Amino acid sequence: MTQTINSSNLDSVTQIVQRSTSQIAIPKGASLGPLGSAIFIELQGVLYLISAGHLLNENDYIKLILPLPSQQNALYIDTFGDLITTHKSSDTDNIYDIAYIKFTRSDKVIEVNKYFNPLNEFHFCNEHKEVLGDARYFIFGYPIHKTTFDYGTRKNVNAAPIRITTHPVNDVSLYSKFGYDPEFYLLLKYQTHVPAQEGRLKLPKTKGISGCGVYFVPQLLSAKKSQEFCLIGIVTEVDLQRQYAVVVRIEKILDLIKSE
Repeated sequence: MTQTINSSNLDSVTQIVQRSTSQIAIPKGASLGPLGSAIFIELQGVLYLISAGHLLNENDYIKLILPLPSQQNALYIDTFGDLITTHKSSDTDNIYDIAYIKFTRSDKVIEVNKYFNPLNEFHFCNEHKEVLGDARYFIFGYPIHKTTFDYGTRKNVNAAPIRITTHPVNDVSLYSKFGYDPEFYLLLKYQTHVPAQEGRLKLPKTKGISGCGVYFVPQLLSAKKSQEFCLIGIVTEVDLQRQYAVVVRIEKILDLIKSE
């Protein structure tokens, strides 16, 4: 039986998480090259920017910028504070893929808070236990194929976010087969729903969704009105052939932050 999504609840939650989500880009002459997404969170009164390690890597750190929504300017992220990352470069071979920036400049905190509303401890899914077939998850962020920058003439940013509802993969053998520690990662199905009579698979037309947030909405399939949600983690990679997205769990990111 097909479960019906409560669109009103999904829209309400989306409005909240969108205000905490940013793009990461790199200058390319008079234009910018979009790379992925990042999420602002606040932990014990301190502001952080979290994303995938291959996006926020050591070599690119001083080049990366954060476009401000509805503005004609952007901020260099190396001015925010200290970077902690698992990757020296974007192609570093590391089974873990995490990065965060701890804000150390109060002026940058003030500037960012003008445009974004960070998520806080209330929004984190600590020790979340997924259930196979549970379709109350969604991915949100800015894929690079839906972003265009024109800083040479109009000096604007045109970005369309994606929102994909999904569920944990049914084939749990994928974890051991491809080396994903289920305590560290969650694998989510990555395909659009296709009615059985069509007889074919249709993948989401997305490219570059690293750093997108993954959220669990308890009342997503309920008629009850609710804005309740929690952040499960961030997308680090997608295997289009096997149709799954790899998500690093938020508690592992928080453990890294708290261990500093």
